[in-house]
Amino acid sequence: MSDTSPKGQNALLADHRAETPSRHQPKPRECVFEFVRERDHTRWRCELVDDGPYGIDAQILRNEEFSYSCRFPSRPFAAAWAELERQILEQSRNRE
Repeated sequence: MSDTSPKGQNALLADHRAETPSRHQPKPRECVFEFVRERDHTRWRCELVDDGPYGIDAQILRNEEFSYSCRFPSRPFAAAWAELERQILEQSRNRE
């Protein structure tokens, strides 16, 4: 004999409210560097974003918009990468 009853019997009740999915909490961000390139007035910023068990995401923002990122297993790796990126961006800042 097959069971044809609804799986969620509570859904049949008049006062039943469906479970609302929990909203994602904003992830903690830490600004590592920020500067404005004089020749073209481009604003560069690097933020480290803690993704919990997934690691640390180092995000480069150009004029407040996402440009690129790289994910690392821990903060020290992300901070070292951010420092190298800052040096590269600083060198391009001083070229012209």
